Amino acid sequence: MQRWLLSVVCGGVLTWGASAQADDYAELKPLIEKGIEAAGGREKLTKRPVSLMKFSGVYHATGNATPFTGRIVRQRGEKSRIEVDNFYTVVFNGSQGWIAANGAVNDLTTEQADNVKGDLHVERVTSLLPLGDDKYTVTKLGETQVNGKPAVGLKVESAGQRTVELYLDKQSGLVVKRSAQTRSTEQGGALVTEETVYTDYQTVDGLKLASKSVSHRDGSKYVELEAMQIEMAEKANDAEFQRP
Repeated sequence: MQRWLLSVVCGGVLTWGASAQADDYAELKPLIEKGIEAAGGREKLTKRPVSLMKFSGVYHATGNATPFTGRIVRQRGEKSRIEVDNFYTVVFNGSQGWIAANGAVNDLTTEQADNVKGDLHVERVTSLLPLGDDKYTVTKLGETQVNGKPAVGLKVESAGQRTVELYLDKQSGLVVKRSAQTRSTEQGGALVTEETVYTDYQTVDGLKLASKSVSHRDGSKYVELEAMQIEMAEKANDAEFQRP
């Protein structure tokens, strides 16, 4: 259980680099902006970058459906705190991080910290807010079906960062699927492709957020998550990111 959890919370990594393709962004911009507006609007999303979520989940990687519960605090693109009840608390404060478990606190390794940074990058891209900045290349991937509805795919690249593929609901613009590479602790740190599908969007404090997700790694079901409580805030409590 502890081995998979480290993979769940510290699983990001890299594959990256690109130059601008403004034509694809220009074509996709109306749908991207529609997605931002559907999620609550750029002003509200920018003003409230902190999310606090209590969740329940099921871990499938061992071949058994193992339930767990916990809590996540994220300051978009910068900091995170992930608690899985009775197992770990993993914190990254923007420059360094640590794992607290079994009464002991240990620093994240350089690789683990880099993985968390990668995860935060992907989370920032998934918000759609940075797209259009000249640091990001946006390439159209075409249309597909997600959750039985048409979705438009796009690939987002930025030098030195993880490549992210997003699929936006064609009608609303909301993100319904995401795909990116990550490192698998279960496979000794090997690169795998993690694909996450988002469902059950709910309105919280004027922002629309997915309350359920299912992730697969290299085609096999990995983790299911369901939000039991979600809050959005302008600023996180600094104590959330302090070392115990």
